[in-house]
Amino acid sequence: MDDDFPHIDTRFHPRRSQGAGHVTPETVFLQWLLSLPAGTPVDVAAQGQIDMIDAHATNHPDATRLRELFAAAAGEPPCPILN
Repeated sequence: MDDDFPHIDTRFHPRRSQGAGHVTPETVFLQWLLSLPAGTPVDVAAQGQIDMIDAHATNHPDATRLRELFAAAAGEPPCPILN
């Protein structure tokens, strides 16, 4: 599992884009989206993910991109993560 996002199991993704062990932010986002229970408000759930990313206060490019994807799903404009 991904240490930053323990609720998303990325071990069995058939195609990894940047070498062994690297999963793209887009893949993480899609796996998260597909794992939501039916009827879950995507915008509310996405805001929860944004809060979790912001709590880590990282400027890692993958985290920044993942936050942008969640922000789009939450209906908010993306903003940089500040330390």
